[in-house]
Amino acid sequence: MTDLAPRSGARTPHDQPDADDGFPMPPTRPQPGVARQVLLHWLAFLGGTAALLGAAAWLF
Repeated sequence: MTDLAPRSGARTPHDQPDADDGFPMPPTRPQPGVARQVLLHWLAFLGGTAALLGAAAWLF
């Protein structure tokens, strides 16, 4: 008959910090290129905002 208790020092599945609870684990680091992509999106957003404000100032 097998003993169902964990060995001395062994952790049960409920003690595991990354136990499978149905939710994916978040990445430990961003994927390569994410910071550059975010920076380019912000620059495009700010550039578009500046263009709209400039056009509004020129028209009115």
